[in-house]
Amino acid sequence: MIDAKYKTGITAPSRDDQYQMFAYSHLVGEAGVQRVLLIYPAPARSGSAIRGRTDPRRPVRLTWLSLPFPSPDSLRGIGAWQHYLAHAADRFVGAVSTAA
Repeated sequence: MIDAKYKTGITAPSRDDQYQMFAYSHLVGEAGVQRVLLIYPAPARSGSAIRGRTDPRRPVRLTWLSLPFPSPDSLRGIGAWQHYLAHAADRFVGAVSTAA
């Protein structure tokens, strides 16, 4: 389960954002959700935390990831744009892989 937040100036997920993701994971708990991912625009730091459900044998891992918005230089040409997209994709894949 992934949720993108469009909040700037965030260094870590707020308590409300965490509760929202854990509530979602609880609501679909029967579907076996074990990981949730929050994506913020930079400069949020990336990280993760584990929280239990009512059943401590089925914890949920919350991972948060910062992805920078494209800079004006990233939009100056197709090569710069492709470089930005490749960097963002690498960060995303890295976060999803370490969340496993």
